[in-house]
Amino acid sequence: MPRQIFQLRRFLSGVRPVIWRRVLVPGGYTLDRVHRVDTLLRRLC
Repeated sequence: MPRQIFQLRRFLSGVRPVIWRRVLVPGGYTLDRVHRVDTLLRRLC
C-alpha cells in the first residue's frame, strides 16, 4: 500500500515577491507533530 504524503506550504506575509517554503510530511504524522514542523518552518522563513 502506498504511503500518504502531504505537502505543506508556508508563506512569508508582507513581502513582495511572495516567498514560501514547501515541506512534505508523512500522512501518519499526528497534529502535534505537524504543528512542530510548521513551527520550524516559521523559524526558517
